[in-house]
Amino acid sequence: MAMQNAKVQTHIDAILKSEDCLIEDLTRMRESNENLQEQLEDAQKCISALMAQRSILLKEREELKQSKFTTKSEQSLSTDSEQNLSRTKHNNSFASAPNLSK
Repeated sequence: MAMQNAKVQTHIDAILKSEDCLIEDLTRMRESNENLQEQLEDAQKCISALMAQRSILLKEREELKQSKFTTKSEQSLSTDSEQNLSRTKHNNSFASAPNLSK
């Protein structure tokens, strides 16, 4: 009977040791999970910041496109006005020139 009690006690000790190891593993896993959770939160903050920056950059790019379009339109209008003025001056110079065909 003593031998049987010793075997049972050895078996119980092995089970307890196994449970202690499992508890240690779970504790390390929990700590690791908490670290991963913190890293995930940091990554999400970075992603949010990057998305906000991207939004700003897209808006600035669109404004630059509009600005270039406006500038090109203004340049086009200016060039057209200069050409019309030049033509008018040219036509006026012919109109005011003495008639050489006489």
